[in-house]
Amino acid sequence: MAIADALNRSPIVTDVPNVVLTVEEAAKALRIGRTSMYALIKSGDIQTVLIGGLRRVPVAVIHRYVASLMPEQTNQEGAVDGRA
Repeated sequence: MAIADALNRSPIVTDVPNVVLTVEEAAKALRIGRTSMYALIKSGDIQTVLIGGLRRVPVAVIHRYVASLMPEQTNQEGAVDGRA
């Protein structure tokens, strides 16, 4: 019983922010499908890292990718509604 009590009292870290995501988690974060996510990886738009043979997507890469889309979308929106 002492081991079970110790395990119940040991702090479980749950509030640590994710540094890397699985490809599936990254796809969910971007609200796209797995196939689209793998296409972004293959094209080089999204970089990944290997950790012990597991492919992971750094959260910072997702933020940079979304930020890189912002000026492009702003220009496209301006062209569509006539405001440049």
